[in-house]
Amino acid sequence: MQFLILFFLLGAIIYLYKEIREIKKKEKEDLNLEDKLLNFFQNLETGIFEKFNLLKDELNKRFFETIEREQKFLETSTRLEELAKNLSLSLEETKEIKDILSGPKERGFFGEIMVEEILKNLPNSYYEKQYRLGFDQVDYVLKFNDKLIPIDAKFPYQKLKEINDKSQLKKEIINNLKLKIESVSRKYIQPYKNTVDFAIIYLANEGLYYEILSDKTYDEIWEFAKEKSVVLTSPKTFEILVSSLLLAFKKQEIAQNLTYLLEEISQIEKDLRYLEESFEKAFNQLNNGIKNLHEFSRNLIKLSASLRNILQFKTKDLKIKERSLI
Repeated sequence: MQFLILFFLLGAIIYLYKEIREIKKKEKEDLNLEDKLLNFFQNLETGIFEKFNLLKDELNKRFFETIEREQKFLETSTRLEELAKNLSLSLEETKEIKDILSGPKERGFFGEIMVEEILKNLPNSYYEKQYRLGFDQVDYVLKFNDKLIPIDAKFPYQKLKEINDKSQLKKEIINNLKLKIESVSRKYIQPYKNTVDFAIIYLANEGLYYEILSDKTYDEIWEFAKEKSVVLTSPKTFEILVSSLLLAFKKQEIAQNLTYLLEEISQIEKDLRYLEESFEKAFNQLNNGIKNLHEFSRNLIKLSASLRNILQFKTKDLKIKERSLI
């Protein structure tokens, strides 16, 4: 019985030993599996991170390349837009300048009509049309203080309208105006023929005048005009000039009338002084006459008194004599 118990105990011990070995073996295998899994996941993680970093670098590279391409595209697009805008503005400016130059075909004749309409505000004696200066004939002259102010009212607009390039159009405007200024200065400024030392060019186109006034490209025109003693005017500025001259004429007339009035007042003052002196003499004479009358009156009174005394004395004497006779 004890042997059986010992046998069973020994069998149980052997079984437990085997089980323990199996468990340890299994645990060891599990540990190996865990290590393998850990290594696998570590390798997987490392691989993922490496690939992720590579992907990230690639994406960053592509992203920046895309941004750079977009930036270049935007810059190119902006430049194209600016170029198109500048081209459009250039075309518009050219069109505007050409529109400015558009108008009646006979612009010179039209300019003369406008000048004459403005000059009609002046008395007829203050201006003259188609005035001859030697071999040349100026459109108008203003007469001021026995001097002549020449006015040229013709400018060749028509041929400028055929130019489509803006820069070329501006060059032609400058060249034509400078030629006009040179011609007007040479032909019409003739002080020995009683003209003033400057002349006026009337530009019938207000828009052209504003164009050359506001754009610095045309500064050389103004410098050249100043050098040649030529004044450029538009319809508005010419009207202001004529209004100023009209005011000057009126002031001159007033001054002339004032001189006449001062002379008349001076003469009246002299006449008044003469009358005052005459009145004073007459008054003195009258005063002396009154004094003489007073003196005459006193003498007359004295004489009357003396006469009365004499008469009274004679009367008394007669009465005495009468009494003595009785």
